[in-house]
Amino acid sequence: MRGQRGEGKAGCLVFIALAILAGYIFAKTVPVYLDKMDFEDELKRVASEGGARNWTSDIVFERVMNLAKAKEFDTQKEQIRVVKTGGDKAGGEIRIDVKYQRTVDFSGYYTYTFKFHSRVSSFVGTL
Repeated sequence: MRGQRGEGKAGCLVFIALAILAGYIFAKTVPVYLDKMDFEDELKRVASEGGARNWTSDIVFERVMNLAKAKEFDTQKEQIRVVKTGGDKAGGEIRIDVKYQRTVDFSGYYTYTFKFHSRVSSFVGTL
């Protein structure tokens, strides 16, 4: 028992393999969440601009569809809901509700679909 030092080559190799796997998963998933945060920021900008410029619901809807395509998120027309209250006068509100997703392929062995749901709103009218 005197010569044992508690070293193990197998344990070190397992740790290195797990660290590489964790780094790979991290590299594949973090960009999706960064794109999601950027998409939500852009949704807020669209809602604010639509309220300030008094856009119709159809214009806001088209902007959201184009934004989802630009950010490479999958969404259907039925998953985007734009509601404008208060008509054309100030004091109304624009609400945007979007469900979107992105599928990530992990080297052909596994695919995962990240599903998101964002809601933003802004008042209609200028300050």
